[in-house]
Amino acid sequence: MEQEVEGTNGKYKYGDIVLRDLDGNVLPTLDGAYAVDPTHPGVKQRIDYYMNKFKSKGFEYIKIDFLSHGAMEGKHYDANVQTGIQAYNQGMAYVNEVLEGSMFISASIAPLFPSQYAHSRRISCDIDGSIGSTEYQLNNLTYGWWQNGTIYHYTDPDYMHLTKGGSMEGAQSRVNAAAISGTVFLNSDDVTDATARQYMETLLTNPEVNGLAMKGKAFRPVEGNTGTQAANVFVLDDQGTRYVAVFNYTQNAVQRTVDLVRAGIASEGAASYTVTDVWSGQSQTVSGSSLDVTLKAAESKLYKIVPNP
Repeated sequence: MEQEVEGTNGKYKYGDIVLRDLDGNVLPTLDGAYAVDPTHPGVKQRIDYYMNKFKSKGFEYIKIDFLSHGAMEGKHYDANVQTGIQAYNQGMAYVNEVLEGSMFISASIAPLFPSQYAHSRRISCDIDGSIGSTEYQLNNLTYGWWQNGTIYHYTDPDYMHLTKGGSMEGAQSRVNAAAISGTVFLNSDDVTDATARQYMETLLTNPEVNGLAMKGKAFRPVEGNTGTQAANVFVLDDQGTRYVAVFNYTQNAVQRTVDLVRAGIASEGAASYTVTDVWSGQSQTVSGSSLDVTLKAAESKLYKIVPNP
């Protein structure tokens, strides 16, 4: 509490800017950190200090974390602010003012609303790259896909840590999960690690997969009621071209049948489609209203489906 606040030239200490209750008591820590008052001039000077520092170094992307602290209830410096969300609005508007549109802003651990201060918001918490973690992220996509292109420009599925997948199939599933999430597309592997380099060279250089991620569109789950689990089939209709992603979250090989009618691709009755594996480029003709998919442990498939004349 006696530490000087950066950017205030010694005028304020952290004890001056932490958020307090109506009786003047410092609020308890949340996730190991104290909340500060976004309406306090010392906090705004601190924002000036750090944001201008990052701007001067040429950064164009910033993730701002633990933003929910800025929405906590308490007694604020600005007496006109009566709620935590009012304070959050004021603080984030000030961040935007200082950055002047110079950076892409990704919000993390942030209130869902208001949303106008960031280009993207994390759709889930931290992902470690394991297939269980990939399923956790896709559970968030299952129920949070609607945020993409609506209240936020993009949804952020967290970084891709490929070597944590345990296998090439698991790592590829992590990439597929990010590519369909509409999407901030970041890798976090250690490039000095030989296995990481192999995975990165194999999985981050496919122009078709990267192009799909570049569309910035979130796939939608085929099934919307999955309890506490993620959907395992997702679909995107991109101006008439359909894409389907199919996942296996288990450590056993599985056989899945995708109902193309249920996925909104086929109508009732026989039809013929060209189904192309986006990763390999291999195509097959599928007739009828179902697509059979064989998946290895932790494997996933990404298909482009086009109706035949």
